[in-house]
Amino acid sequence: MRSAGRSLKAIAARLNIAKSTASLWLRDMPLNLRGGDGGDPDLGNKSHRRAVQRVRHWRLEAEILWERYAREPFFFAGLGLYWGEGTKLRALSISNSDPDLLRCWVSWCRKYLPKNIQQIVRVTAHLDVDGERAKRFWKRVTGYPVAAHVTRIDTRKKDRSPTRVAIHGTARIQVGVGSTEWFVKVMYWISCLKRMWCNGRMRAFQALR
Repeated sequence: MRSAGRSLKAIAARLNIAKSTASLWLRDMPLNLRGGDGGDPDLGNKSHRRAVQRVRHWRLEAEILWERYAREPFFFAGLGLYWGEGTKLRALSISNSDPDLLRCWVSWCRKYLPKNIQQIVRVTAHLDVDGERAKRFWKRVTGYPVAAHVTRIDTRKKDRSPTRVAIHGTARIQVGVGSTEWFVKVMYWISCLKRMWCNGRMRAFQALR
């Protein structure tokens, strides 16, 4: 369907899957889209090649940075934290209600990511949490700007089981808003960490045998 020029939305609807899933499945597949009258017939392929080239370039840069940071324990601590708590699809984002955990992530970002990278905090809270107080709290914790809108959770509905209310809600820190560069790099570092961990586990297993 993609080679015939079908859109991600159309493919997702036909297969009854999320559009993001279709995008993930087709990320390495060249497009076969034709331009309009007088357009470039290879426009889709060119755009795809540029995107692939950008990702390759970012991964090469990440490999160089990996060699620089690979002996620093705090570097691995931040990667492990994101491996466990962060978003794994398309954007660098991490959510939690633990202020100490998010302080650690913020410190890691300030040490290993560019100083001018755009970051924003979004707050989710139960209905009985003071939204303005929650926004002020997370701004103090992170030092980043907080979005004006607070997403509310209503546990009064009959189909929701009782939960423990976080007094300041939950904060989601979005890093590099509008760009995937540092998401690609962090995920590359995590893949390196996984290989290190798996290799170490295999060596330990072989030693036991």
